[in-house]
Amino acid sequence: MLVGFAVLILTVSVGYGSIVGGRAWNAHLESEAAAELQASKARRDAGRYADVKVPLRGEMCTAYSFDNKDGGFVGEREAECEPTPPPRRMGPSWDKTDGAARFQGIANAFKRQQ
Repeated sequence: MLVGFAVLILTVSVGYGSIVGGRAWNAHLESEAAAELQASKARRDAGRYADVKVPLRGEMCTAYSFDNKDGGFVGEREAECEPTPPPRRMGPSWDKTDGAARFQGIANAFKRQQ
């Protein structure tokens, strides 16, 4: 009888501990998910607006704020222009006939071998 009572107490305490531990774990997971959701929302909000810059005079541009979600301009202001990127250069082997040679090589790869 005493052993049965001890087993019952042990079973109840293990069950209660697992319930409390599970709730704590779920609360931890929920708080992590909420933090990730907030970070994701902040990233989306930061990427929602962009500036379209049009040269104005000298180093200054007119920056039109564009709403990427609604697809419209929401404001304008003067801002410094960004430096223009360097022109893209093709490799020394680039030639206008290169594209045709590449296409022919790809087409030959799909031909049936005889």
